[in-house]
Amino acid sequence: MKFLCLHGAGTNADILKSQLMPLSNALSREDATEFHFVEGECESTPVEEVTQFYQGPYLSFYPWPPRMQEAEYDDTRERAYELIYEAIEEDGPFDAILGFSQGASLAYSFLQQHATKHPYDPPWSLFRCAVFVCGMPPFRLNETRQPSLHRKPSASLGQAVNAQELSDCLSSLAASKPVLRSEESRDSDSNSPSCSASAGSTFSQQLTSTVSPASAISSVVSLDPNDASFKLESDDFELAFDEDFRALQIPSVHVGGRSDKVYNLTRKLYDGMDRNNALWVEHELGHTIPWDKKNTQTFVEAIRRLERSAVLT
Repeated sequence: MKFLCLHGAGTNADILKSQLMPLSNALSREDATEFHFVEGECESTPVEEVTQFYQGPYLSFYPWPPRMQEAEYDDTRERAYELIYEAIEEDGPFDAILGFSQGASLAYSFLQQHATKHPYDPPWSLFRCAVFVCGMPPFRLNETRQPSLHRKPSASLGQAVNAQELSDCLSSLAASKPVLRSEESRDSDSNSPSCSASAGSTFSQQLTSTVSPASAISSVVSLDPNDASFKLESDDFELAFDEDFRALQIPSVHVGGRSDKVYNLTRKLYDGMDRNNALWVEHELGHTIPWDKKNTQTFVEAIRRLERSAVLT
């Protein structure tokens, strides 16, 4: 299986390679697997934890998090689309597109804009499937207010988080530090938080025999994915989602961390998918790519199920 991979904000391609190393090693042991990486061009300020463990340059695909009335956002996002098209032309064809954090949001918006511009192309013309890790629907923060996400019975987006925490959270790789541990310590880590997988479709049912359903899913507030112009507001923030937010027509895997401050945003992206075509994989970590043996194996199972589903698409 051949992946085109998009990194998170304030990082780079080499950092994503490090984050994906446990997954790529596990997949390669079973079958031939290739990972190709696209790198953003916007210089960014990383959080301290990134600089302690990884060298720069620290890059993003576009300003992150994007804000209303930010002219640079549209231009740089279009340039990011061009980078993906160039990678497809030079290194393709690819089986799947994989994105982490900003890269996941970019992957989703890229697929949607391509479908809009090329309505007569089959959905699988560029990629047969997609993987979103800590992926969120395309959104913008209203800069006229102090963006702050609050837990509310009517529209929860996760733990309380102020503007700076949100920016740090979306670009932080602090939880990825254990990737630097040896393979032996990862394999022996029997107490690591484990993944679970859940969905209501044939696509995911084969996974539930080996991993238990996600216990936290029932407590997540459901946001209406059919309301394309959905806005979540309070007295001090506004979070507006792009108007073209809609289900993909290719199979997808969505990986989210129960301790992620933007957990419910990752759920919103999954909730907007066709449940017969999407799989939710959940772990107990934060805004990161799972690294330990238990979580990695569940991730591998999800990828293999995705691969089989994509063949039938």
